[in-house]
Amino acid sequence: MMLTEYDEEKILRLTRRDAREEGEGRFGRLYLAMKADGRMKEFERAITDRALFSDLLTEYELDQRE
Repeated sequence: MMLTEYDEEKILRLTRRDAREEGEGRFGRLYLAMKADGRMKEFERAITDRALFSDLLTEYELDQRE
């Protein structure tokens, strides 16, 4: 089966949407976990510090696809 240009664009859009939704989900779960732990100052720093954000995702075991 050969994909048309339309099919390829649709797949790309869906892939981007899924990635965005997954990212938003991890962001929200990290926020809730850190809020519960009283670590909001650190979470605020992580918003602009990609390395810290990545480390926190790993720490809270949110760095894997579910």
